[in-house]
Amino acid sequence: MILYPYWHVPKSIATKELLPAIKRNPGYIDAGNYQVLNKAGNIVDPYSVNWHELNQTNFPYLIRQSTGCDNALGLLKLNFYNPFGVYLHDTPNKNLFKQQKRFYSHGCMRMEKPMEMGHLILGQNRVAIDTLDQKGCLRNQSPVTVKANERMPVIVWYNPVGIDSANRVIFYEDVYGKFNWK
Repeated sequence: MILYPYWHVPKSIATKELLPAIKRNPGYIDAGNYQVLNKAGNIVDPYSVNWHELNQTNFPYLIRQSTGCDNALGLLKLNFYNPFGVYLHDTPNKNLFKQQKRFYSHGCMRMEKPMEMGHLILGQNRVAIDTLDQKGCLRNQSPVTVKANERMPVIVWYNPVGIDSANRVIFYEDVYGKFNWK
């Protein structure tokens, strides 16, 4: 479990979504609480980069969003082994849980109640989550890793078919295109 996680923006998102905005206005980096890192992992002054020379195939940087209330991962991130590089995380956009369609992620899974999940995972070691809950958002706080006392299996189930209260079969939108309904 990582409290105050950095968001290491995947290269595809950095080049397809952030780079066009940065080219229009390099101040986008500061406004979004992002940092630019070189291949050695050192922070680079974003105003020293010629953004117009960069593209999807020529992008030698890592963009990282620092911690704070605007961090895309919120205050808590849960890492678990999987071959897809996805994880569970908090979100600053709590309003998304009120939407009928909530498929706004690039693949990771937002948690509606991350503090409750943190308590469940940490069991009796509640101090870390209680402290996080009390302090709330801290901008540019270094990430803190807290290991769970016990291993817990994580099962992610993608199922666009269900049964309603009248025992009728319901087909949901297959947003990831995993099923062939024909």
